[in-house]
Amino acid sequence: MNIISTKKSKKAWIRILEAFLAVLLIFGVLLVVLSRSGSSVNKSSEIMKLERSILLSISQDSTLRNEILDNITTKSDIYIEKIKPASLNYSLQVCDALAVCPLDAPEDILLNKEIYASNILIIANLSDYRERQLKLFFWQI
Repeated sequence: MNIISTKKSKKAWIRILEAFLAVLLIFGVLLVVLSRSGSSVNKSSEIMKLERSILLSISQDSTLRNEILDNITTKSDIYIEKIKPASLNYSLQVCDALAVCPLDAPEDILLNKEIYASNILIIANLSDYRERQLKLFFWQI
């Protein structure tokens, strides 16, 4: 009778070990999945911070600001090209303050891409009152 209870005891310990390993495997898979999605969220917040800092810099630089008020983006485009990472593409749009400012890019380029957008309102300079909305779009190349 002692041999039978020893076999049952070994089977019980093996089942407990199997259950423990199954739980470890599930936690390992969850950890990998969550860490990958966390990096995507982190990347998104980095891109949004970059957009905000670029827009604020443009709005505070008098030369770039006046250019935007005149509906010109040449110097602003040069400024953005210097700052943005090579892995990102962008579009800069100047619109009326209250207008919808859509992304002006071909659909096939943007298909299945995450697009990040930020805007800022640029109003007036010392000589005259004008208002423009400056919208910056980023997406991965």
